[in-house]
Parts: sequence; C-alpha cells; structure tokens
Amino acid sequence: MIHVSEETKQAFLKDFPAFEEACRNFYAGELKPAKYKGISGKFGSYGQHGAKLSMLRLRFTGGIVNRDQMAFLADTIEKFPIKMVKFTTGSSLQLHHLREQEVLDLYKACLAHGIYCYGAGGDNPRNITASPLRGLTDQEYFDVSPYVDAVGSYALKIMPSLHLSRKWKTAISGGFENDAHATLKDLGFVATKDGKFDVYSGGGMGSIAPKLGLLIAEGVEPSELLYYVEGFSHFYEEYGDHQHRGLARSRHIRDRIGDEKYKEILLEYVAKAHEKDLSFTVEDLSVKKTGPVGPAPTNPRIYAQKQQGLYYVEFHPLGGRPRPSTMKAIFTYLSGIDAAEFRINTDETAYLVNLTAEEAEKAASLTEEDHRSTNLERSITCVGSGICQQGMRYSLGLLKLIMDHFKEKGISFNALPPLHISGCPSTCTINRAADIGFRGAVKRTERGMEPAYILYAGGSSQLHHEKLTEDLYLMTERNIPLFLEEIVGKLDGGDFASWYEGHKDEFLATAEKYE
Repeated sequence: MIHVSEETKQAFLKDFPAFEEACRNFYAGELKPAKYKGISGKFGSYGQHGAKLSMLRLRFTGGIVNRDQMAFLADTIEKFPIKMVKFTTGSSLQLHHLREQEVLDLYKACLAHGIYCYGAGGDNPRNITASPLRGLTDQEYFDVSPYVDAVGSYALKIMPSLHLSRKWKTAISGGFENDAHATLKDLGFVATKDGKFDVYSGGGMGSIAPKLGLLIAEGVEPSELLYYVEGFSHFYEEYGDHQHRGLARSRHIRDRIGDEKYKEILLEYVAKAHEKDLSFTVEDLSVKKTGPVGPAPTNPRIYAQKQQGLYYVEFHPLGGRPRPSTMKAIFTYLSGIDAAEFRINTDETAYLVNLTAEEAEKAASLTEEDHRSTNLERSITCVGSGICQQGMRYSLGLLKLIMDHFKEKGISFNALPPLHISGCPSTCTINRAADIGFRGAVKRTERGMEPAYILYAGGSSQLHHEKLTEDLYLMTERNIPLFLEEIVGKLDGGDFASWYEGHKDEFLATAEKYE
C-alpha cells in the first residue's frame, strides 16, 4: 500500500491557501487561465476552456483504487454531483465541470481518503503507471506491486521539496508487457526473468524531439529502485532547462549533452544517492482471497486470475468517459467486496479485479451498457478542445465522426486497430507509438482554416519492439473517415499491422491523396 507520513500530508496542505486564493480569483475573472494554471496545476487542477469550470485530477499509484476510496468516490459522485468522469492515459481519474467551492472541497476530501491530487499536474513527479494486471497473471516474471508502491510512496514524499523544470513521468513493467510505457518515460523500470530490473530514462512524447527511453542500467536489484528515483530527481533538477519550458523535459537533456554523457552523469547521481539510507520493506501484497471452484463465467469480458476461483472484468468506456451513474454503481458494489480493486490502465481501460465468478458476473452487468468491445470503439482519446485549455481539436469528436461514417457505410468497427487521437501537440495518447495515430492541428484550404490532424502510422509501444513514427500528412478532419474507409478496403479482412509492414508505400500514397 501507499505510505504517506503525516508530515508529508501537512506539506500538501501547507500550500493550500495559495491554491484557494488563486481559485477564488480565477472564478471571479481576476486571474487569467494561463496564470491560474501555473498555480493550480501543482494541486492537480486546471481551469477548463471558457474559464467557468475546472477539472480535478486524482492520482492513484499504479492505477489502483482501493475499497475505501471507491466508497468515498461513490458518495462524491452523488453529493456534488459529478457530471463527467475521465480515465486518463496516466492511470488517474479526472472529475470535470466543477465549480469553485467543489474544487476546493474535493481537494481536501480526497486527501483525507489517501487520494493525492497534489502533484498530479504542474512541474512534479506525475502519477506512477504500472502493469495493470500485476500480481494476477502467471505471465509476469514476478509481482512488481511492492516496488510500484515503494516508488509511488517515495515520489510523494520528496515532491514538496523538489524544484523541477518540468514534470517527470515514471512507469514500472512486469516484464511481459509495456502497458505502462516504461521504456517511453522519463524514468522506467522493466522486470527481468532473474528477478531484477532494467532501468530506462530520457524518454518522452510531445511534438519536439520525442524519444524512446535510453537503457541506462541492467540487472538492477529491486532494493536499489529508490536510489534511481532519488538520483534522477537531483539530476533533473540540475540539468533540466529552467529557462525554456518547451525544452525542459529529460529527453531534451539528451539532446544537449548526448546519450553517453546523459547515462554517465545520471549514474553518478544514483551513486551519490547511496549516501542516504533508502532501504524499504518489501510488503507482501499478494492476493489472499480465493473463490469457490466451479464453472468459469462465459462472459467474454471476464478473465481468470492466477488465484483459485478469482476473476477480473475488463471495462472500456468510449473515450475513457464512463457515465457518472455507472461509476457510482460499480464503486458502490466493489467497495463492499473483500479484496476488490478498480485498476485504471493507460489505454483508458479499467479492470475490476479479485472477484469470484458470481461477483464478476454482477460487476460485468453493472458496466455492460458503458463498455465498448470493438477495435474502433476502444480508440484512445484525450479530453480535447471544449474542455482542455490547450486542446486544438475535439479528439472524441473525430472518433465519433469516423464511427458514424463506418456505420453508414457498413464497415466493421474491428476493421482497423484502435486509433490514438490527441487534440494538440502534447500527444497525451502516445499517438507516435500507435498503429495509427492522429494529432490535432489546423490546415489552410480553399475553404479557409479548417480543423485538421497530423497522421502517424506504424508505431509500437510493445516491449523490446518499440518504435516512434514521424509526422506523415496533415489532412482535414472531414477527409479522415474517407481515408480510413479506403485503407479498410485494401486490408481484405486482414490485420492492419501485418498489412502495413508489406504495404507502407501504398499506405503513404493513399494518405497523400487525402492531404
């Protein structure tokens, strides 16, 4: 579990008056959105587009929402009431369309239930992402859960004292998958079959110099992880560009000093971190619950865990936006079940875990109406314009436009892989590492300035097969459904990724027609 001392909690509250004052001024129209964001981001809150409402981001280390937190959130959704819930690509929950007092009250209420909004935005170590099925599958080399919690707890502890140039993202993989994008982050740990970790650093997305992480150490003992976190924190403070925000992330340090120097200096900081005692207790977080032996559920959304008689339910709402009423129902139900957890993955899928067959069937029924199972419907979209201050395009709107076109043409929603659609250059949906990705932009045409997207294709975040793609073509929003329709026609019912490998030139020639 996450351990946060009373001293750290008080540090989170110490700065609250500054947030409260800024919030009051923002809602009074006396503080511009950009200026407010510079203050409120530290507390996990941003003003929405239009400067009338706000979002609050709730960080859950490794994406796990426990029973007490679920009970609290079920009550919160009804009490305020919450009008929009968003699963994020950082394994957090965002609550949207909040009024002034709701933001302030929720921040404190969340803190009382071990939900830390502090540092969920701004120049801070962001939420730790991790393998969503850790501890539940025989595929992993070992259960990384204790190390996810140790790193998450330590990041929260040091956060109030840090002076970073920009945010930093950390991820931990169980070694059989890369759902958390451990090899694409500022700092990433990947489990190995000999019970150790490989460490990556200096990765990141964005429109400027995106990079895969650099392998900086192999075969690292699990007991050493906090020294890498501590070392990286001081390295980043020292070498991050504090003058130019657009060039401040760790990947830009690599551009300035080179990969070899980056690795050398970072490891020097890790060695220096050993002047501190950062040993930690490895908690036994294994699931003790078991279920009755009997027929397995037949629902295709229900999967067996490695624990006897236990199952998990997969839940993917369109655009990562479940109805608040659905979230209230499932949180209320799961909060009353022994060992139940709600886990949020980076692809906006949630997993309802540690359930008996009967409990899993009930949980699946509660989420059935909001769940989407086809490839196209499982596309990843950011919150987009209309809500996000930085959003240039409404990414979910593009997805719905494509879906409507496919439905009208009778094209299967499984004909293409899930799309990764970002509304702006921040590329929150990792669109450069997708089979097909889009990034919001604008294009001058004979009709004037039109909504448009930059196309990406052939990327991958698969562990040890990672690939980031370049900007390909800029096409208007209205042309994208037509382009995808033509691509589907070329697949002849086959898999896009396999087809693309042998038909890249054909793909590009088709895309150029719609530029």
